[in-house]
Amino acid sequence: MCFRFRNPFQTDDLLIELIKAGFDLTKYYDDRDHTTRVAKITKILLKKAAKKKTFEELSSSEIPKIVMAAGLHDIGKCLVGYSDEEEMKEAHTRLGANTLAEVFWNLEVDLGVQRYICMAVEAHHEHFDGNGYPAGLSGKEIPFHAAVIGIANFYDCQKDKLKSHSEVMDLIKEESGKRFAPVVVELFNTCEKDISRVVSS
Repeated sequence: MCFRFRNPFQTDDLLIELIKAGFDLTKYYDDRDHTTRVAKITKILLKKAAKKKTFEELSSSEIPKIVMAAGLHDIGKCLVGYSDEEEMKEAHTRLGANTLAEVFWNLEVDLGVQRYICMAVEAHHEHFDGNGYPAGLSGKEIPFHAAVIGIANFYDCQKDKLKSHSEVMDLIKEESGKRFAPVVVELFNTCEKDISRVVSS
């Protein structure tokens, strides 16, 4: 028998923090604030995108949902029972999305929030050229918000490897048209000063 519970929390932000607290992500990162930084970077990018009308699908009301998705993008890493790094990489996106979908369904979380978070968690490692995972999506098949979270995640992971801001920016530019959509790289370039401050603070 499956029971459903109404979301008892005042805000979806509080619900997301509760979910994150139930999963131990710290063993996967040297810095436990990785997911928080990715969410902050994503917010910077989305605000600029909304102002510039970079994505037709993006409205200001969608930004909080996508930022919440960024905060949960790697939740599947806590659930994968593989010791092999490559197997974990391949499995964590779908497992995270499926698990969150079940949690959200039971808590009767708004369907719009569910959609944005689960799509982003599953697709944030897809590549513009089709060489990503788990589905090998390419180009416009990749949800725009997953692409934004993907580049935010890449930047912070590379910075976490002790690369300088300029080194990571060079890597991102090299991946334009390959890992990342050119429009997403262009957006990142316009926000790089603000992003650098967030990561350095």
